[in-house]
Amino acid sequence: MVIEISKKAAKYYNKLRPEGLFPTARSDPDFTAIYFNFAFDQVLNRKTVLDRDTKFLVRLASLIGMNAVNLFEDHAYDAMKIGVDPVKIKEMTYQASVNLGMGRAFPFIQAVNRKLTDLGIFDTVQGKATVDSKDYKAMGLKIKKQVYGDTFDYLSKMGYLDTQVFYDWMFSYEFGAFYSREGLDIKTRELISFVFTFSNGGMIEQTVIHAVNCFRLGNDPDVLKEAIIQCIPYVGFDLALNGLLSINLAIDRTKKGISEKTAWDNTFKGAPEDEKEKREDGSDGSDPHNE
Repeated sequence: MVIEISKKAAKYYNKLRPEGLFPTARSDPDFTAIYFNFAFDQVLNRKTVLDRDTKFLVRLASLIGMNAVNLFEDHAYDAMKIGVDPVKIKEMTYQASVNLGMGRAFPFIQAVNRKLTDLGIFDTVQGKATVDSKDYKAMGLKIKKQVYGDTFDYLSKMGYLDTQVFYDWMFSYEFGAFYSREGLDIKTRELISFVFTFSNGGMIEQTVIHAVNCFRLGNDPDVLKEAIIQCIPYVGFDLALNGLLSINLAIDRTKKGISEKTAWDNTFKGAPEDEKEKREDGSDGSDPHNE
């Protein structure tokens, strides 16, 4: 039996790529049809709380998290052609350097530059800094308060910030130098950070932390869940389930009244949250049957 590409999927792809076929179209026609119908019809045309640009940004962010440079370059080009602001795409690759490291981000920065050059708009996306380097720390501390609340003040008080230079650089470099740039607002940047961490895999606690930060900035659970749904064609169902688990853990932590302070205590001390709650109720955590 032959599986046909749906009209909506074909229309979307042909509009963007009239010059050629998808690489697997001839070699793997069944796979191509199944994937196209899912990614470019079912998921893409889903009614969503995300606007068009955000929908494409989270998809591209997931490809960075997956280290899928070739697919990212193609999709970044597609996004620019349909009108997604290229500044947003370029700024997202810059931000990847602080969330995932320059080793991960560098080929994606180059990929975006190639497509900007192809479209003749490379020079239009430069110069988006808003803060001089001498003011990075002051701006970073201000933005840190928006993103994390008073969490880091508590961490410092409890002596958890024993590697102070790490946090000084995090505030100055990540928040002061990058989160302050034009092109993406802080709310969108933190949503992108959430997508980077869940799609990278194996970063459940960091993903939960970014989910909590997103809640604080106005990205409610429905926004985060929809971001994950939009990424499924790229990250697969297993990583998507991890992302959904992280959202539920963040929600559950809030419903149980577990403060961020307690959650950080558990992170640094290694106690599970339910065990930590018992100890705060007066239990020493020991098993009475072993006494």
